[in-house]
Amino acid sequence: IEFISAKFQNFVMYNPFVVASSMLKKLILFNADLYSIWHEIAILSGTSVIFLLFVFVSRKLTKRHL
Repeated sequence: IEFISAKFQNFVMYNPFVVASSMLKKLILFNADLYSIWHEIAILSGTSVIFLLFVFVSRKLTKRHL
């Protein structure tokens, strides 16, 4: 992530894997409390909701009525 352009780096920072990795690093290495990682938790929660909505809508659109 350190070697990519600044514009793309901002986009990659919201990748769920990168967010979860950063969150675990803060928890394990720096003994951070849950309040200090609320931003990462919010990003992961929001991403999960967006993906669940996408799956629900795509399933409704592709469901065949027999």
